[in-house]
Amino acid sequence: MEGEADQVPDQEPGDIVFKVVEEEHPVFTRAGSDLRATIEITLAESLTGFSRVVIKHLDGRGIELTHPLTAGAILSPGQVLKVPGEGMPMKRVDSRGDLYLVVDVKFPDNGWKPTSEMLEKLKEILPKPSAPIKADTVDEVEYDPKG
Repeated sequence: MEGEADQVPDQEPGDIVFKVVEEEHPVFTRAGSDLRATIEITLAESLTGFSRVVIKHLDGRGIELTHPLTAGAILSPGQVLKVPGEGMPMKRVDSRGDLYLVVDVKFPDNGWKPTSEMLEKLKEILPKPSAPIKADTVDEVEYDPKG
């Protein structure tokens, strides 16, 4: 703050200098006046939609999203949703940066035990796989499901 330090007669006042130290936050990361956070949704929510509070903002407000905005739209893992004006305040203006929400789709865990009827119904409803790949020679191999 230029010229705002102690004032003494017949002397020019000095400047006040602030040193701001930014600490890491467990939910939000900052890029200038923009904020970034990850939201978790279920596979069902990504495919069928939801209307709920997805994150608690720094000031304690809940941020509610409604998905889908257009019928049939899905949310994919890693998709980024921009929420205008929900970032950090900008210097010398009355506006704020944006909030970017990265979608993390939580798939069912190993405890999910669907019936064969449920699986067949899912196969009916969900998009079909691509056409099979044709090859002259085919090797059937084993794989490690844990990577």
